[in-house]
Amino acid sequence: MLHHTADDYDRSLTTLTQGPVSVHYLVPAPRGAGALTVLQLVDESRRVWHAGKSYWRGRTHLNDTAISIEIENDGYRHSADGSLRWAPWPPQQIAVVTALCLWGGNHFWTLKLNDKLAGSPLMARLTEIL
Repeated sequence: MLHHTADDYDRSLTTLTQGPVSVHYLVPAPRGAGALTVLQLVDESRRVWHAGKSYWRGRTHLNDTAISIEIENDGYRHSADGSLRWAPWPPQQIAVVTALCLWGGNHFWTLKLNDKLAGSPLMARLTEIL
């Protein structure tokens, strides 16, 4: 589950560690030329409060099963003509989020499948694919 912070890094980190919501990962906006550091705030095996009241494809309570990634971004603002304008998404940040989604999705599904299919030929093939 992806979401933007709509706030700066310091306030976002405070909200996500001391506030009413939590996430597994926080991806900060780039600062300078250095590499981005993704913060893991909660272990993937633990439930976070991120989705609120949620529904997707017939499932409810998505906090129980989702991996959540919060992306530092101011979100949208109203421009002078009344339209909504999104804050820019830096390419470096998008690359990191994409990599995290690809890794996280593969990692998460492999863990879930391991619980049910450990040692099976199907599990060995799925692990190769994932």
